[in-house]
Amino acid sequence: KPLSQNEVGAISGSKTDPSAVTWDTKKLEKAVEYADRVINSGNYKLENDFEDNFGVPAENRSPEHIFTIHHDGDGQGDAQGNHQTHCPFTFRFDLYQDNHIGPADVTLLDRFSDKDKRKRFSLLTRLYNQDEPLVNSPQSASDYKEYHYVYPITSPRVGKYIHRNSKYPEVAPGTEAGQPNNINRIEIRYAEVLLIKAEALLNLGKATEAAGVINELRKRAGLSDLTTLTQKDLENEWYLELFFEQKHWLNLVRWRKLVNTVLTETPKFEYYKEDYKSVESQVAKFGPENDGTQAGKVKTNYPFFAKVYKHLHSKTTNVSGRFYRFPIPKGLSGNDLGIEQNPGY
Repeated sequence: KPLSQNEVGAISGSKTDPSAVTWDTKKLEKAVEYADRVINSGNYKLENDFEDNFGVPAENRSPEHIFTIHHDGDGQGDAQGNHQTHCPFTFRFDLYQDNHIGPADVTLLDRFSDKDKRKRFSLLTRLYNQDEPLVNSPQSASDYKEYHYVYPITSPRVGKYIHRNSKYPEVAPGTEAGQPNNINRIEIRYAEVLLIKAEALLNLGKATEAAGVINELRKRAGLSDLTTLTQKDLENEWYLELFFEQKHWLNLVRWRKLVNTVLTETPKFEYYKEDYKSVESQVAKFGPENDGTQAGKVKTNYPFFAKVYKHLHSKTTNVSGRFYRFPIPKGLSGNDLGIEQNPGY
């Protein structure tokens, strides 16, 4: 069951997680029952190709989409449009402007096996600009100008919501018009139903049956079947299948390992290292800054990575039990709404 206010209050000022969750057998059985209702309804199914879930062609057409949220886009009565399409690819092929949001670290790429078909649409380090063809009649992705989202220029890009060329998925438009943010936000897709069922089965002691459910996702991803399922396997599949679909915080809260995950995983990141603390530390480690005018040299962007370092260290410094809740916002004019604030805020 969800944590009570008192339980959150007890840990709000500490760097500890609440005690391990005790699963309710009846609720787990209900989770399986309701997942099966969706599965057996015949209304939804996995896309044959993972990539077909995303982009304009999938909108209102994908058999995997169960619940989506309509967006009109900026300037059309919708305050922000769909941030998932806009914010992770804000400036597209201008590599020296900071995206609104992006992956926390380059090492997240390593969480995906190179055999995993989900990888190239989840995170990417290179992309070709459709608006910069190198030949009159392009016949392949390499006939367009290639950009690399790597150190010392910038970090990788979240790839799911980049609107791709219909013929060459490694190619994308370079204009704002080519990156629409009036596309529906995918809130629930059939893959999540399978993950819910597998998690419930695992916690009911049915690890072999749970593995069979997970294998539907792994098969599509081009990975080998599991014969049984562990908690670690389950968590990994949640992460890889739904990367940047904004489920991770919810999962860590449900598993009651939010604080520990931040404290143990973040220090393993490449950009958490002292080498990236400042421009000076990067110069000492990697060499002097470069303006990119010399042949064979790229323009360095050391200040960007110093900011990433600062953000990562802020995570481990500031994380506490209070983050098991979000703060209750004030009114539009900053007025108190008369709602009791969550612990620690």
